[in-house]
Amino acid sequence: MITIRKEENHYRIKFDVKIMIKDFEGKVAVVTGGASGIGRELAHAFAKRGCKIVLADVDEQALEKVSKELSEIGAEESNLTSYCLRDVLCI
Repeated sequence: MITIRKEENHYRIKFDVKIMIKDFEGKVAVVTGGASGIGRELAHAFAKRGCKIVLADVDEQALEKVSKELSEIGAEESNLTSYCLRDVLCI
């Protein structure tokens, strides 16, 4: 639900968000920026919940490192795909 309230010189917007997916097992998570920061943490969170993961990033070495980390925490090799976008972005 979104609530919009007008105040003196501006509007205040409030979002009430509820997570609808409770079972992530077998779902596919596409994570851009998956080699670092929030993307890396999301990839870890999705892997722990049984998702199939597609990682994309411009840093190939960091991408390989995260793929290895995910394998170490139990993500199956068949459920993990990664793409380096560095060359694609240079076109």
